[in-house]
Amino acid sequence: MFDRVLMVLCAGGLLVAGCRRPIAAADAHERSGPEFERAVALEQVGRLDDAIDLYEQILFDHPRKIVAHLHLALLLHDHRHDYISAIYHYKRYISLRPGGEKDETVTRRIRLAEQLLGAQFGRRSDINTGANQKEMAAEIDKLNGRITALEGEKRTLVDERDKLGNELKESQAEAQRLRRLVDKLQMVATDDAGAGKPRGSVLSRMRTRREGVEEASSKSAKLPPLGSDAIAAARAEAERLAAGDDSVVEVPAAGGRGSDKGGARAANTAKTVTYVVQPGDTLFRIAERHYGDGNAWKRIRDANRKQINLDGQVRVGQVLVIP
Repeated sequence: MFDRVLMVLCAGGLLVAGCRRPIAAADAHERSGPEFERAVALEQVGRLDDAIDLYEQILFDHPRKIVAHLHLALLLHDHRHDYISAIYHYKRYISLRPGGEKDETVTRRIRLAEQLLGAQFGRRSDINTGANQKEMAAEIDKLNGRITALEGEKRTLVDERDKLGNELKESQAEAQRLRRLVDKLQMVATDDAGAGKPRGSVLSRMRTRREGVEEASSKSAKLPPLGSDAIAAARAEAERLAAGDDSVVEVPAAGGRGSDKGGARAANTAKTVTYVVQPGDTLFRIAERHYGDGNAWKRIRDANRKQINLDGQVRVGQVLVIP
């Protein structure tokens, strides 16, 4: 029965519009797919109620499969005699796919369904024909309004479902990215443990490193300022090094200037080596350069108590006495 109706629709479309290819191709494309093929197979074996349920599910999952409206309308019309639902799906098909070769045939089916619906109302009512037709028309308008509202709600639910699906995909991608990051951090921790380093959280080690940098910065800020004599000596030392002079600079030792009770000037001064701190220098490196042993850095610190704190921090440009 359904196959004959489809043949009539196609024949009518061919006679009226000459088989318009774009709409026919669109219908054929929408009929492809395992769900649609299963629904057609159910029709062919006579399981029409199952086919109706499957077409309704197809429209819910894939609202843009417009040709499913036509298949569903034909089954509701001819099998279940649910003319109201059939009229709705007929109208949805021609409104979503206007100008097709099947428009005239579908329109005739709508008029037939309306007539049959009126007969149904007439059999259920003892009211005269005129009053029954008015009631029927009002009921149809009411049902059409309800169907339109339900269609809007359905479209909203479909959009919300698509939105939630996209959010789920984004969440899964973010979870995968975090999982890879955790795996990478665990690999780093495992490599450190294999190299003999203390194993611990990478984040805790990064935090400890940052605290060490901040502590070093705070200690550097507490160093005493350079005096004018130290700045002048640093400039002289820099000029001497730029000129290629590696000779020892003689500076008065602490307490070398002054006078005794008789006012006589001290005749002897101690010869002391000085060094201007360069970028990247530490007391350990300076001691290693001058003594050949970096562990002797405390000698330099003790000889420069006024410029160096107990922690041994130095600044670029400081002039240090090398004992």
